[in-house]
Amino acid sequence: FYVNFAMIMIGFCKTLSAGWIYGLENQLATFGPKIVYGYMLTTFGSVNIACIIWFWIPYDTEVVGFLLLFLSYGAGMLICVKEIKDFVAHNPNRGFTVKSALYELSMGNILQLKTDLESSVGKIPAAWPYLMKHFIPQILLVLFFNLTGSRNELGETIFGHYEAYPFPFQMAGIFVVVAVVIIFSIGVKRPEAFEKIASLQEKPMVHNVNGADDGFDTVYVEMPAK
Repeated sequence: FYVNFAMIMIGFCKTLSAGWIYGLENQLATFGPKIVYGYMLTTFGSVNIACIIWFWIPYDTEVVGFLLLFLSYGAGMLICVKEIKDFVAHNPNRGFTVKSALYELSMGNILQLKTDLESSVGKIPAAWPYLMKHFIPQILLVLFFNLTGSRNELGETIFGHYEAYPFPFQMAGIFVVVAVVIIFSIGVKRPEAFEKIASLQEKPMVHNVNGADDGFDTVYVEMPAK
């Protein structure tokens, strides 16, 4: 059960990194933190509000949750559009229209990631950037809240009371979930902490015998001396 939390969290972190964190510095340099972070807060804040209503309040709250989702997202987007209009009006030298600025804010970074990846992996479906930014992270967040709000026959949350296992076993599972959150937070705050791990992944594991790209690689395995 607790592994499900960890896997959903890992998936959310990956899609959040690809859809929202990649190119964030460029977006901040272009629009400023107020617009960029305001847009992120609007997107995920509205989902969080709806999930709290749906899964943490033990009544039939589906309609109220959807209503608050649309209201909070709509209100946040109205503020974002207003800020974008002010940005375009005060920065005519940037060459943005309100429409192009909104598109750059909502899709610019993930489309750049798509372009960068296609140079290495080939053609990526056109739907991929939209799903990666505006669908998959939000769905994973809903699934995570759904798990946190699940209850057993006694009305207790399953998180912390799974299958009536003793407290030490529950803590072991909770530790796995907390560890994932901590590692992700460190990566966001201090990405240089994982530079050594990233450099290991970048080292080639196969080498061509003659150094030529003939499509056939030889793998060298170091054997211990006898």
